[in-house]
This record gives sequence, structure tokens and C-alpha cells, in this order.
Amino acid sequence: MNELTGKVDPTHRRRRNKEDSDSQSEGIDSQHENVDAQELRRLAEDRRKPKRIVLDIGGEKFVTTPCTLNRHPKTRLAGLAEADVAYHPSRQAIFFDRSSRLFPFILDFYRTGELHLPH
Repeated sequence: MNELTGKVDPTHRRRRNKEDSDSQSEGIDSQHENVDAQELRRLAEDRRKPKRIVLDIGGEKFVTTPCTLNRHPKTRLAGLAEADVAYHPSRQAIFFDRSSRLFPFILDFYRTGELHLPH
């Protein structure tokens, strides 16, 4: 209502509805921004966590990281790391039909750069 004339301003209701709609949109946008920010934080945290690769060697499981396998880049195991074959709970380990007896020494070689075999 116009205070000077005492008449109802028909555009007043439309303006008010638009203002209400704008504030609702801002609220929704704000919620989306919060969700997007949370998602970005989660993705950044996931990126900081080292990915794991699970190797099943003859039925025995070994867990390592792509960083460890990439220490010897021209090897088959490094190729797995390059292919980004990371561990996911729903995915099984990468299986090699080989004896696991000596694999701990191989994995230690990747970790330390030194090969120590049992006597």
C-alpha cells in the first residue's frame, strides 16, 4: 500500500515475491556452496592419503603404495602403480600365480633399494 495515496501498489506484491524468491535462491545456493566445499575438502583429503595397492601373491596378500612400486619404474609392479590400480574395498587384490615365499624380500627391495635374501 502506498502511504501517500492509500492505494494498493500491485507491483509491491510482485517485488516482495521476487525478493522472497531471491532470498530462497540465495539460501539454496549457499547450501550448494557448503556441499561443494565439503566435497572438495573430502577429495583433497583423499588425495593426501596414499593410495594402496593390494597384491595377492599365491594366496598371500601384500599391501603397498604406488610410490613404493614407482621406485623401480621399469618393472611390472611399477606398471601397476602407473595404471592407477588402487585398492578399493569392493575390488579384489591383483593376483599373481606365484609363490609368495620370496615376495616379502622383493617388496623390501622396492622399499629400501637393498636386496637381502634368506640363507
